[in-house]
Amino acid sequence: MEKDYELMVDLKSKTESSFKKLYDKYYRLIYYKAYLVLKNKEDSEDTAQKVFINFFNKIDELPLDLDIKNYLSKMASNQSIDQYRKNKKLDVPIDGKLVPSSDKNDLLINFNGLLDEKENNILILKINFDYSFNEIANELNETIGQVQSTYYKALKKIKTFYKESEKYEL
Repeated sequence: MEKDYELMVDLKSKTESSFKKLYDKYYRLIYYKAYLVLKNKEDSEDTAQKVFINFFNKIDELPLDLDIKNYLSKMASNQSIDQYRKNKKLDVPIDGKLVPSSDKNDLLINFNGLLDEKENNILILKINFDYSFNEIANELNETIGQVQSTYYKALKKIKTFYKESEKYEL
């Protein structure tokens, strides 16, 4: 939180370098949060850009003790839902069925189908974005125990998979 305070002080000065620090630190998280909803690379990139623009435009209104990661994460979720609703209107009817206009295979971080979506999301938030179990539980509306159990189960699946694959290597 101390680093967020220092970053917010820096951001209030509205220098290009301060915004670059923010962007470099949080872009991957914002993109990932958008991708969870949109399942499309281009829409997720656009949404991430919109989140940063909106954040920059509100910087004067934001408190210095803001939890930036949490704030941007919520902004990304809300912006993604808005974009999803907008995209839903663009879905194309084919043979009487609605077919989403987005490509759902742009981001494959699931160990070749080894993990289910929930396990995959928890691992990504924990490992890639340094979320605490408490933050993940809040994000997914689950208990900390459920999140920890899923996390360790996913790690065990990965470990078992790689141990099995080592047996067959020459």
